[in-house]
Amino acid sequence: MRRALFLWIVLALGACGSGADTGSEFPRLTDTSGVDPLVLERLDQALADCEGGTPGAFIELAKTYDANGLPELAAQAYALVLSRGLAQRPGASTAALHYHLARALETLGRHEEALAHFEVARTLEASYAPAHWRAGNLLLDLGRAREAEQAFRRALELEPTGIPQSLGLARVQLLENQPAAALETLLPVSEREPRERLVHGLLARVHRAQGDEQRAALELKREERATKSSVIDPWTAEVAQRAAGVFAGVERANQLLLAGDARGALALLEPLYQKRPDELAVAQMLAKTLIEAGEPERALELLERERALHPDQFKLELFTGLALAAKKNPRRALEYLLAARALNPSYGPIHAALGEVQAKLGEFAPAEVSLARALETGEDGLRDQLLLGQVQLEQEAWERALATFQRACDEFPNAAAAWAHLAEAQARRGDPSAARASLAEAEKRDPQYERLATVRALLSDAGELPR
Repeated sequence: MRRALFLWIVLALGACGSGADTGSEFPRLTDTSGVDPLVLERLDQALADCEGGTPGAFIELAKTYDANGLPELAAQAYALVLSRGLAQRPGASTAALHYHLARALETLGRHEEALAHFEVARTLEASYAPAHWRAGNLLLDLGRAREAEQAFRRALELEPTGIPQSLGLARVQLLENQPAAALETLLPVSEREPRERLVHGLLARVHRAQGDEQRAALELKREERATKSSVIDPWTAEVAQRAAGVFAGVERANQLLLAGDARGALALLEPLYQKRPDELAVAQMLAKTLIEAGEPERALELLERERALHPDQFKLELFTGLALAAKKNPRRALEYLLAARALNPSYGPIHAALGEVQAKLGEFAPAEVSLARALETGEDGLRDQLLLGQVQLEQEAWERALATFQRACDEFPNAAAAWAHLAEAQARRGDPSAARASLAEAEKRDPQYERLATVRALLSDAGELPR
């Protein structure tokens, strides 16, 4: 079936013609009003390369349209490249071109056509997991749940920790009235990627299906606060490198930071900042990236210039505080973080950074206030919860620490760190029996976790612990 579909598409595309490799017939942007000048500059260069006969220029133009939010032109361009046999040239991939054409068609709402091209990509490159889960999403939207499940499971076989295929499988399980199975699918994703937005919405549906409205409400709050969406894949990421506008550059850099690639984000942002030093968003993202890349000194130089131009921008104060903290100067960092909080008391990352600096300075009571506020404003990941519990332990606020760590275990039940911290709090509180039970849970999840030794040492002298 799939092979027949592939041959049909290849024949249909081949019937479109095979004329000379010129750029005159290529689709062009006719209305440039409101388009970022950097995008127009990139498109002009790509069109000039087509007209000049540069090898691979047609494919490059198609990808440039794609990367810069022009799906109609991208779809036309990809189809033309395929119809003229240009995908057979060195460096081109027929499977990837069908995949990109499918994405553009999906964006345009032409789902049946998009699915056909995803199926070709799956046939030509069966080991590429994103082709399977993207096809699965369309199959599910078209009401073909059983085929969708097969596509998602194939993607999981290829990439067992892949987020989109896990979300897709959970959608099928919910549709088939299997909330327990969906929960089992989603919980590991939620714990690995607590800022993944889509997983929280699905978890809310799962809890509601199980009659747990309280947990459903909690997941909906997390969905509102989450900022990450893992739908980028290597082939799409390669295309996205051609995004030329300010917004696209900042967004791409942020995705790279979330993926842990600070150096990649830096390579993208530095030339963008040279072209558009007037854009505050670029400067802010560049400062953040420099800090994460281990270059706080350069970040501070940039931030000093930007604060002079924008004296009331809370993110500039925040990043200055973070850069100073990275330079092991928490006292000066505190000054800027307090200024950031005064400018925007509702921004969770400010409270999280402030609490961490206050904890390093031994100011545990203010740190607890800051970290509690961070959780209230959306910074409720595992790390922030554990740090809050730690500053509560430092104050011998046993009950508050126990409540904090218990919440962490409830929300991240597969995290050894949460169980180990709960065991420590229970041991310090004087409940060795409960501490041993929590320690056993931590050991099951990660027997090598570094904090287990601390708990074991406490339990070895449990009879002398305060009650």
